[in-house]
Amino acid sequence: MAKKTFPITIISIIAAVAFSACTVENADDKLILPGDENDEDVSEMTLADSEFVFNYALLGLYYIHAEKELGDIEDYYHKKPVNENTDPFIDTYYMYNNMTDSYTSYFSPEYFYQIYQSLTFSPKESGIGALAKNVKDSIVIVSQVYTRGPAEASGLQQGDTILSIDGTPIYNTTAFKKLTSGEYGETISMEVQRDSSKLDIDITLSTYITPTILVDYVDSIPVISISEFTDTTTSDSGSYGELINALEKIKKEKAVVIDLSNNPGGSTDQCINMASEFLAKGDTIIIERYASDEDSINFEQIIDTISWTASSEGIAKDKYVVLVQNGMSGSCSEIFAAALGTSKKSPIVGSTSYGKGIGQYYIETYAQGFARITSMQFFDKDMNSYHKVGILPDYEIEDRDSAITKAVELAKESKEKRKAGYDTTDKGHFIDKDPSLAKTGSFKASLDKGAFRIKRTKK
Repeated sequence: MAKKTFPITIISIIAAVAFSACTVENADDKLILPGDENDEDVSEMTLADSEFVFNYALLGLYYIHAEKELGDIEDYYHKKPVNENTDPFIDTYYMYNNMTDSYTSYFSPEYFYQIYQSLTFSPKESGIGALAKNVKDSIVIVSQVYTRGPAEASGLQQGDTILSIDGTPIYNTTAFKKLTSGEYGETISMEVQRDSSKLDIDITLSTYITPTILVDYVDSIPVISISEFTDTTTSDSGSYGELINALEKIKKEKAVVIDLSNNPGGSTDQCINMASEFLAKGDTIIIERYASDEDSINFEQIIDTISWTASSEGIAKDKYVVLVQNGMSGSCSEIFAAALGTSKKSPIVGSTSYGKGIGQYYIETYAQGFARITSMQFFDKDMNSYHKVGILPDYEIEDRDSAITKAVELAKESKEKRKAGYDTTDKGHFIDKDPSLAKTGSFKASLDKGAFRIKRTKK
């Protein structure tokens, strides 16, 4: 166990910041640093300086490489010329960019809402909230109806055969997509065949939450596709709740394919709970090495290890599982694959995964920005790491459809056991940051979710 400690003066400063009303203008521009005598002047710090000090403490407590990389607070204060960058939080940006981990970064308050929404909510889209697929003889059927979407509210059901949309006969999914797109509030009229009956269904285009889990059948084998691990989706329990509903639908099936292709990760709590539903009580899910101050009474960083195990019998523990992944399956997808691959010996089909065996805390800061700090490292039950190298498939098949076909074949046989391990070649995704950088890494719409937890702090 290692730890990062703070001088008592830093503790006093953070306490003062936490309970003082800081001003943005007309305040003393001098930061009270360790060793300064006039500690009572802390209450006069600007908001930017308060944010800087608060984030210095966050890095010291939660950055897993703080012991090696985090210097004294003076090393980062006013090191960038004022005329070079006028952002009020430039000192905080500069400090974060001196940490070499590429996932450890700072986001100023203007990005708070966007990041919070991106992390905790499944995306919203506008349309009918249903998917279709072609089957033999140019017949198009409804393959998915999204929970709480407009199609479900109008009575459309999975398996309905689509005959026409607004009077136009439908022969392929391209026509389906074209005729079901339009402006919010528009209504389309769909004629479908259900069993021996023909039905007319009117659907009004509106917004809906995109589900993170879809269930389909391929050659009589259920295929559960997981696009991400999110706290708020079509289920109030997030992706975990969606998975429970999916497993209920296939409870009579003995085998299942889990498709993690292009899944970038998400909430670690979600994916750990989801993986446990396929394991027996006591099976190891993942081992986590993490930075924390939870066991500290002296405001110091503690580096500790926890082994996450299934606390009860998973509802799908007796099902035979085959996993599908590709090079964009990362973070929580890899936690899920490592759990089932080591404890259940589930075979994997596809290509080598991304190789992100670290996780981040997203922490609301003093000024209501976000600190993204690498605080976790993940290992399988044998303490092996896939970080930077990725998880090898047992059957390497690049094409996703072909990979699912092979996975279905294995699921039907239900005999194959996992044999492959982890790659040995660094994929080059984790290049150390240039410490000369100033304000970089600001919010982008394509923010990588990775493996994360949102951590609340007392302010």
